[in-house]
Amino acid sequence: MRTGLSLYPGLDSTATLEKTLSLACTYGIDRLFLSLHIPEADTTKLRCDLQKILRRARENRLDVIADISPETAAFLGFDEVTPQALLACGITTARLDAGFTPAQTTYFSKCMTVQLNASTIREDDLLALRAAGADFSHIDSLHNFYPRPFTGLSPAFTAQQTALLHRYGIHVGAFIAGMNTKRAPLYEGLPTVEDHRSWETLRAVRHLSALQLDTVFIGDSAPTAEEVNTLGNVAPMDADTVVLRIQMHSDAPHLRRLLQRTFTLRPDRSAYVLRTAGSRALTGDIPILPAGPHRRRQRGDITIDNQGFGRYMGEVEIVLTDLPVEERTNIVASVLAEDLPLLDAAPYKKKIIFQWQQLKKHRDIIFA
Repeated sequence: MRTGLSLYPGLDSTATLEKTLSLACTYGIDRLFLSLHIPEADTTKLRCDLQKILRRARENRLDVIADISPETAAFLGFDEVTPQALLACGITTARLDAGFTPAQTTYFSKCMTVQLNASTIREDDLLALRAAGADFSHIDSLHNFYPRPFTGLSPAFTAQQTALLHRYGIHVGAFIAGMNTKRAPLYEGLPTVEDHRSWETLRAVRHLSALQLDTVFIGDSAPTAEEVNTLGNVAPMDADTVVLRIQMHSDAPHLRRLLQRTFTLRPDRSAYVLRTAGSRALTGDIPILPAGPHRRRQRGDITIDNQGFGRYMGEVEIVLTDLPVEERTNIVASVLAEDLPLLDAAPYKKKIIFQWQQLKKHRDIIFA
């Protein structure tokens, strides 16, 4: 997974822009998103700060993404917007506005990286680009961010759009909200997914990873060093694996050892549980006896079938929706409430890893 920060020349102070750039270089962030079309921006200051940003980004070999419209030429002092002119000034990826035709986008794609709007693109648009001969190896995409509360995307729609673009070999990025400073004019956060508007960095990035996103940007201005460090550290996550933090209910050593394994999810998905493949064979000759709690199974419960289920003994499942009591199944753990949204994203993954914790002597002890 790649990572990025957002800069708003003409809106943020020069000091804020310089600090954000320094954080990107310090913590290995390799992409910058620049918005050049904010009505509230001071255009004179924007031009001055933009030159400094592009110079330093070039020195540090950062990928600079800028939203480009047909009006950008006059703003940047070009006779016309061309790939050659953008590359010469230090913009390496052009996020093209809706005013560009498939033929124009195709031309750009043969000269530089072009970024599509992942939130609004439709398959007909991609087919038109293919018919026009676009170079899809130079095409990237990025979802919108949504400043106004309750206008952000749902996780399901984000995953749907991302899957569409992946079918055409196009990488997809999205934004999470910053925790430190919210950008003007609404100061309500700049996430792609509405649920993430109030989520802390680690939780939001893990969710986007589970939804198969390839790049995560902090959308808001002036992230803290802690936020940027977190973003950089969680980026190397396995694209095929979702990590779930769980609370153990069982003290049985062989069941604890079992849940420390990496599980592969079955491709034939149920609407009621996530089933793991091959888990029955992992218990060896140790019988799994019926054990409590005997209650309704709740969303997020992790169950292991006991000997009452015969040859199914040892099957590990994660409950997706509340189910009736089943004494042939032991409830051995539960997914932490903060990670329950990852269950909806898990079907886009191939593997599950549990990171379990147990409250012991007033201390959280983590086992990975």
